[in-house]
Amino acid sequence: MDYTIKHARKPSLAINYAFTRMGLFGGASIDFYSMGIQAGKKAGEILNGTPPGVIPIEDAHRIALVFNLPRAEALGIKIPKDILLSADEVY
Repeated sequence: MDYTIKHARKPSLAINYAFTRMGLFGGASIDFYSMGIQAGKKAGEILNGTPPGVIPIEDAHRIALVFNLPRAEALGIKIPKDILLSADEVY
C-alpha cells in the first residue's frame, strides 16, 4: 500500500474504511458494520428454516462517505465543505 500511495497520482477509491485510513483517497465506501448486520439477518432466516436458495442476493443497504484529507491534499483535490460535512468519516 505504501508504494501505491507514494507513486500513484490518481485518486484510489477505497472499498472500505480501513483502506481510507491506510492512505487511499476514499469516496463512497461500503459500511461493513451495516453489511454484517445484513448478513446476520440472512443467516437468521436460514437458521429459522428458510431455504438458502430462496433468500435474495442484495447489494449493501448502506454506503458510507469517507475521505482521507492528507491524501486529497497530496493529489491536489479540494473537497467542498458541504461534502465533508456529509461524510461519515474524515481522516
